[in-house]
Amino acid sequence: MRAILSVSLLYLRANISRRCQQSSVAFRDFRIARESDPKRQFSISQGGELTVAQPLDREDIPYYNLRIEAFDEVGNVGSQRIEIYLIDVNDNAPDLYTVPDPCIFMENTDPGQIPPCEIFGKDPDTRPNGPPFTMRVDPSYPFLKLVSIVFDP
Repeated sequence: MRAILSVSLLYLRANISRRCQQSSVAFRDFRIARESDPKRQFSISQGGELTVAQPLDREDIPYYNLRIEAFDEVGNVGSQRIEIYLIDVNDNAPDLYTVPDPCIFMENTDPGQIPPCEIFGKDPDTRPNGPPFTMRVDPSYPFLKLVSIVFDP
């Protein structure tokens, strides 16, 4: 899934205890703990606006557990965890591969002597966009009558 960049996800606000309010200490800085966002795919403004900064892809990282930190002017730190789950979209085509790779068919060979060539498919998308999926041979394939094709459910 490719996320639209600079989309506001949420706004955070740091609450100040009564004791801190009396001493006029104010939170002045927000940041994302880097270990919770190693690819720096999110950003947070000093006003507490959390946004998408880099493309997100569920097949790469399906879930984020961001730790947002707020600092006051004397160095006190407060933190909050934000969980973000990405929803899959159909952004990957099935990847087909053969066993053996490559499949080789020799001419003038008895069909019983030709080893089978199996075609498999994988797709990193999740249901309903990924497996299971169906394969079929284009009816216009010129050698369709010369091969035996079996699909396993």
